[in-house]
Amino acid sequence: ITAFPDVDPEIADRLGIKTWRSVFNVRPPHMASMVSRWTPEAIAQVKLVKLGDEIPTFSGLFNGSNEQFVAYLKEQAAFDGLNLRKFTGVEDETRIAVAPGFAWDKATLPQRRVYYHAQRYAHLHTARMYAMQTATTTGIFHNALTYCNYTPHKMIIDRGACMNFADWFVVPRAGGQTMAWAEDWAARNRWGNGTLMSVSYYAALVACGARPRNLPSGFYVIVSMGDASRKIFSCMGQGVTWLHLYDWGPLDRWAEASNAWSEKDYGYTEIAMAIKALGPADALIADGKREQSRVALLYNRSEEIVQGEWTWAPRSRLWNFAALRAAGYPVDIVIEEDLVPEQLSRYRVLYLNGINLHPRHLANIRRWVEEGGTLVMEAAAATMTVYGEPQPGWEKLCGARNAGVHQNDPTVQAFNLIESELTPQGTFAPGGLLRSRLEPTSGKVVGTYTNGAACAVIN
Repeated sequence: ITAFPDVDPEIADRLGIKTWRSVFNVRPPHMASMVSRWTPEAIAQVKLVKLGDEIPTFSGLFNGSNEQFVAYLKEQAAFDGLNLRKFTGVEDETRIAVAPGFAWDKATLPQRRVYYHAQRYAHLHTARMYAMQTATTTGIFHNALTYCNYTPHKMIIDRGACMNFADWFVVPRAGGQTMAWAEDWAARNRWGNGTLMSVSYYAALVACGARPRNLPSGFYVIVSMGDASRKIFSCMGQGVTWLHLYDWGPLDRWAEASNAWSEKDYGYTEIAMAIKALGPADALIADGKREQSRVALLYNRSEEIVQGEWTWAPRSRLWNFAALRAAGYPVDIVIEEDLVPEQLSRYRVLYLNGINLHPRHLANIRRWVEEGGTLVMEAAAATMTVYGEPQPGWEKLCGARNAGVHQNDPTVQAFNLIESELTPQGTFAPGGLLRSRLEPTSGKVVGTYTNGAACAVIN
């Protein structure tokens, strides 16, 4: 602890402690009037400015009247080797729009392209709005970092809730804030999906948003949910080191009644235990260097956009992440923008999930595999493009054809693996909703369902 936040200046002077200030949820237009009576010293003490809590994406209904959206579409068309007219199916670019009553399964390919990229652009537009707020804020508070807070547990509890309406990754990556941040409400019950490892997963999502710009990252550790002493190490293991043990009040400061523990001794107990656990690790944290992650796990945003809120991937990602971390492997969460040669070269293993992926990203992955990378693909992963077409190159990469999926079929309630260089021997119950049937070509079968169909190959 280098300083105590938001201590009354008179008390700080009397006790001889260093303090700093934070500002919460004040819109930039009101900041100037708010600080008009502050001294320059008080303004300089502000280190954190929270721009918003659980911020939503502004809108997904962009059209050709937005010049920046049109410019974005032209960039995306170029990736596919098309001009804007062929890409969108619209002669007059000012008339580009998401089709009224859009339904994915009834839409044409150009309509799907416009819909998909309107969703993508909405998050960029939101990031630009917060970038303007950040510019105004840091113009007033020169020493401050800006952030927006997110609550991740919804993605776990709601079994398929996604980032379609609040993308964590885009705002910090696109310059909307100067610090990545989230919070946890994980406990040893359904809120953490039964594992406190979910806190490490949440922290890895924060780290993913911070990584490209090398931003600092922070986390509210909710002491009322217990296990704060374990959660702080979950955060630091992912490189998140600005930890706020949220929040012990007092009630007459800024904390609301439901989030203030100043009159509940367990809050102080949790904080004391966390600090005691952290103490012996001071030198390691201050002087040590975290081991670089050689394993990457994709958070597939394209699948969320195409498939909607209900997908099989969210819990599967968490379970994979928890298993890898429990086995001692540092893991980075990556998104599709990271599936480029310079980023992929950092990793030896990539776990790929989600039905939809752009062909250029799959082509980059194939080159990375040819150069020595190990790719682990989940059921039906990347079998379709982001526009819902069959994925070119999938069969050659995987050494098998995708022969469809089983769902609620009593003959595929278990599968058998044979021992190989990458798989153990045993009989297992499949998790998730999708159970792919494979027809091997160049791949070696290492797993079969109880009905004899191939379910796993190594290529």
